[in-house]
Order: sequence, then structure tokens, then C-alpha cells
Amino acid sequence: MDAQEFLELVREGREDFTGIALTGANLKGAWLPTVLNGANLEGADLEFSNMSSIDLTGANLSGANLKNVDLDASSLEEANLTGANLSGANLNESCLKNAVLIGANLSGAEFRDADLTNADLRKATLKETSFKDANLNHANLTGADAEEVFFDGAIFNDTIMPDGSINQKVSRYKSRTLITPQELLRRYESGERDFAGVEIVADGDTDFTNESGIDLSEVNLSNSRLYLCTFNGICLRWANLSGAEFQCVVDHGGIDLSEANLEGATFSQVHFTGGNFRDANFRNAYIEGEFEQGSDFSGANFYGANLIRARFQGAKFKGAIFARAFYTPKTGISDVRQLEQAILLAPGVDLSNFDFEGFDLSGVDLENADLSGAFLMNANLQCSLRGANLNKADLRRANMDGCNLKNANCEGANLNNVNLSGARLEGANFCRASLKSAYLDVILSSQVNFSYANLTRVKFFESIISDCDFQEANWRGGVGRCSHF
Repeated sequence: MDAQEFLELVREGREDFTGIALTGANLKGAWLPTVLNGANLEGADLEFSNMSSIDLTGANLSGANLKNVDLDASSLEEANLTGANLSGANLNESCLKNAVLIGANLSGAEFRDADLTNADLRKATLKETSFKDANLNHANLTGADAEEVFFDGAIFNDTIMPDGSINQKVSRYKSRTLITPQELLRRYESGERDFAGVEIVADGDTDFTNESGIDLSEVNLSNSRLYLCTFNGICLRWANLSGAEFQCVVDHGGIDLSEANLEGATFSQVHFTGGNFRDANFRNAYIEGEFEQGSDFSGANFYGANLIRARFQGAKFKGAIFARAFYTPKTGISDVRQLEQAILLAPGVDLSNFDFEGFDLSGVDLENADLSGAFLMNANLQCSLRGANLNKADLRRANMDGCNLKNANCEGANLNNVNLSGARLEGANFCRASLKSAYLDVILSSQVNFSYANLTRVKFFESIISDCDFQEANWRGGVGRCSHF
């Protein structure tokens, strides 16, 4: 069957093409059927094709051109992709178990939440490839050209890395051992101190509230998670809590974390009534929650900490270090002299060339701020950037759902794979910006400058865009539904 006959059958509504032979076929930009398992597509040109949720189990795609293809949530289990060009492809949430990708070009490809168990990626090109939250269990990446690869949250288990080393690190969220508060206390009292990587989840029957003045000093709870725990004055002095997570934790009696190591720890929705935090190490920690009157942070180290959602009510900070810590006017640190080396996030501030990779800036007012050249990849930017300068900023994969970009300058910025659903773009400048594979479910977008912009594979679903400048913009592969230009 030739390509023309195949596409005619697709247009007629046929979905199942199991085992079809389309060697070298030109299917560029085509919308393909849902079932192509076992198909022979060796050397086929599928650039810009829409193959989302397709079944390609066991298919032969060796040497195929799959550049900028949408393979989101597809099945490629045991598929042969040897030497294929998958640069810029979207394989998020796809299944590639036992797939062969030897020598494949995966530059700029997205494998977020994909399953690559036992996949063979030897000598593949991985420049700016994202494996965020992907499963690389027993995958083989030997000899891969890995440049700026993103493995955030990926699962490694006997994975052979590009340099030939074996990474046996399993995702920490899947490797934690669940213990009750009572078991922790019993084992601590018997002399045990190392509880690194455990998960402590309290409920109505198992909590720390039955006792006051609990002493867990010098305990090792690094990389552990404490969830829904309530204390009545617990002592964690000198404890190792680096990388730990405190989620929905409450203390009513004055927690003691003095001289504790909390580097890289996360405090989410916590509430502490007073407390002793003197000389504690909060370096690069994320702190979200309420710290009531009487909390003492004297001598504490907050270097690089994210204090955007921390609320300190009359706390003491004598001698505390805030160098390169991030805060807002709502953080509540009254002595501004201590914040001279900290970074204020507020309207009109100069944040040019700052690194905000993965930062949660939702709800922060950055109206008219200077973010030119800033690194905001994977950041949550559900906030106000009205009138902000984002010239040449790196916003790849950022979440800008509902973001206010009215009159913002995004000239030359990299917004590839950005979610701009529901954003306000009126008067914004995207001249020469790259919005490849971006989502623009946009409301009230008038007088936007998209001249010379890269809009390949942009999705304008349910969009209302009027009086905009699209001079020399690259629309190749763009998709729209009920859009108005």
C-alpha cells in the first residue's frame, strides 16, 4: 500500500492498520490512525505528524524522521527506533518498554512520565532531552551524547548511565519506609538514631500529641517525610533533617530545632506556635507556613532559602544570614538591614539573569520587573508579569496558566512547551520568540506582536486572537480549533 492510498483510508475513518508496510512513505504533517502496531515504517518521513495516543507496539521505525512529532501517551513498547530522528518530539506519558533507540536523535525530546524500562538508548543523542519523572529502570544509556539532560524526579534502578556507571538510585518517594510515630519513639528510646528516608504519617489514632516534651535530639531523619504530624513541644536539637519534608505539620508547644541541619528541607503548610530555631541551618530550604510570635531564629542560616510563602510574625532574627534568600513584602521580616543580601520579589525589581529553575512563583506580583535573561525553566509562573521585561529569558516548560503578560516584553525569549492557557497577552511582544509546542488557550489576546516568532506546533485551542502581528512567523505544524485571528 502506498502513502496516498493509506491516507485516503484514514480520511474514510479506518483506524486499524496492524502490520501495514509503509517503508519510506512520505507522511509529513499527517494525522495518523490509532492502531499501527507491528507496522513497518522504516525510513518514513513523519515530521510534524500527530500520533498522539497511537499504538505502535512492535513497530519498525528505524531510520524514520519523527522530528517534532506528537507521540503523547502513545505505546511504543518493543518498537525499533534505531537511528530515528526524534528531535523535538513529544513522548510524554508514553510507554517505551524494551524499545530500541540505539543511535537515535532525541535532542529536545520530551519523555516526561514516560516508561523506558529496559529501553536501549546506547549512543543516542540526548541534547536538552527531558526525562522528568520518567521510569528508566534497567535502561541502557551507554555512550549516549548527554548534554544538558534533565532527569528531575526520574527513577533509576540498575540504569546504565552514559559514562558506563550503574545508577542504582530508586526514586526517593518510592523507596521510603512507612513507620508510625509510636514506632519511631520506641526505636529511638531503644537507642536507634538513623531513620533516614522514612515516612511518618500521623492520623487520629497515631500521633505525637499524647506526650509533651518528646526528645528526639540528634536523630537522623534526612530525606524523610513527616505528614499530618502534630507536636506538643518536640525537641529535635542537633537533628539531621537535610532534605526532609514537613507537610501539614503543627506544633503547639514550642518546637526546638536549634542547631539542626535543615539544608534543602521543605516546609509546606506548617504552623508553629513559637519555637527555638537558633543557629539552625536552613540553607536552600523551602519554607511555607506560619511562625507565630516568639519564634527565635537568631543565628540561623537562610542562605538561598525560598521564603516567598513564609509568614514570620514578630520572630527574632538577630545575627541570621539571608544571603541570596528569596522573599516578598509579605514574608514579615521587619529589620530590612538584615535583608540587604537577600532577593526581593516585588513589582519593578531587577531580577535580570537570575536562576529561577523550577521555582514556584505563583501568586507573586512581578509587575514591571526586569527578568531579562532570567532562567525560568519549569517554573510555576501563574502570577502577574504585566509590563515585565522577559527579553531573551529561558521559560521552557514553564507553567504560565492564567499568567498576566499584558504589555510584557518577551522578545527573543524561549517559551518552548510553555503552558499559556488562559493567559492575558494583549499588547505583549513575542517578536523573534520561540513558542514551539506551546499551549495558547488564550482569552483577550489583541495587538500581540508575534512577528518572526517560531510558532511550530503551537496549539491555539479555543483561542480568541485579534489584531495581532504575525509577519514572517513560522506556523508549521500549528494546530487550532475555534480560534479567531
